[in-house]
Amino acid sequence: MTAPSPAEPPTAEPHREQLVWAALPLLLAHGQDTTPAQVAHAAGVAEDVVTRTFPDAESLRTACLAIALRGEDTRAHLAAVDPGLPLVDRLTMAAEAITDHATRVGALTGAPTRVDHTHQADQASPDQAPTDQADPADRTAAPGELVALFESDRAALRTPPERLAPLFQALAVAAGQLGRSPGELVDLFLHGALTPGQED
Repeated sequence: MTAPSPAEPPTAEPHREQLVWAALPLLLAHGQDTTPAQVAHAAGVAEDVVTRTFPDAESLRTACLAIALRGEDTRAHLAAVDPGLPLVDRLTMAAEAITDHATRVGALTGAPTRVDHTHQADQASPDQAPTDQADPADRTAAPGELVALFESDRAALRTPPERLAPLFQALAVAAGQLGRSPGELVDLFLHGALTPGQED
């Protein structure tokens, strides 16, 4: 009777996304100084699971960037905004989520940012390697969750929500890069640059 062959080591792949979500805040805080041991501790797995899944720091950073570009957490934040709130409050919360997303992407790509908070929904998978030149402000399609935040005020808007949302999204990314607050952005977006009564 032949001895049974040793069991194959469990694949690390099922842990991939769990590791990426655990590593993302660590990379934002510590950059390339992030260690496999830190990621393993945050994810609640053994360190060798991390090193099997991501053999080097660059492969981990690339996977984190791909997840960040998908924007799932940003869309979830947008979807959670109470549609019954005043428009100014809805947009302020949206701007906070968008600038947070844009800052995370900027930190992972090395793009300049001014706030410690990242944007844009992209369907890149964790296995796709986005280029270091990826810029969250380059995309123009706003997620439906953002368009919906304008919808209840459609009758009062000079421009339809589906056209306003991409513009607001781009401005929110830029505002974060320039160090402007979400409140300042929303006030300018809704009321313009002129003081009341100065319009021609």
